[in-house]
Amino acid sequence: MLFFIERIVERAVEEEYKDYVFYAYILIMLPLIIFKLKRLREEDRINGTKTVIQPLISMAIVAVFLVIGFYLIK
Repeated sequence: MLFFIERIVERAVEEEYKDYVFYAYILIMLPLIIFKLKRLREEDRINGTKTVIQPLISMAIVAVFLVIGFYLIK
């Protein structure tokens, strides 16, 4: 989804405002993602499954590796 928004922003927004548009996109998407995760977490608690926690743990591990890689390259 971010790829399509990036393409639209490239054509519709001037160069100096692109960063601000992406920051606004992040601020809009974060509450939506958090709301969805809370809803899925509630479903997991009701059903007794762990479909939300396992992907979050794997994403956190990847994020740690990305941060370490960023600082090693920098």
